[in-house]
Amino acid sequence: MVSCEFYLTPSGIQDQSDPTRYHQVLLAKNQTGYENLMQLSSTSFLEGFYYKPRIDLDLLRKHHEGLVATTCCLQGQVPQMILNQGEEAAQEKFEEYLDIFGDDYYIEIQDHDIDDQHTVNEVLLKWASTRCTIRSRKSKTG
Repeated sequence: MVSCEFYLTPSGIQDQSDPTRYHQVLLAKNQTGYENLMQLSSTSFLEGFYYKPRIDLDLLRKHHEGLVATTCCLQGQVPQMILNQGEEAAQEKFEEYLDIFGDDYYIEIQDHDIDDQHTVNEVLLKWASTRCTIRSRKSKTG
């Protein structure tokens, strides 16, 4: 499986004033995904470069087909929002990623005995449990 960890900017790749960037893991699950991965990589260097090659959510919406995404490590956007903006704001962003990737968006759990990781994992595991419950209800009802 071909994959890449990108830098994702929340302010858009045209913004050259905001150095904020998060980690975003993307894996190609088929040929279309591979082509989208290559497109994202090229665009990150050719159009999104600001200290580092970057992508944004608009590019992910445009090139998500055939890709699998995760919530990433502590430097991912959702984990950083859990830590710095709270669970409610982070859940809105989590749901935005779900809207983009659907069933190809996965919660990534890491445990390196870091306090912030324990905080993030607690929230992510709660969301995973809720999401699984919703899925099982849907499959039983139709």
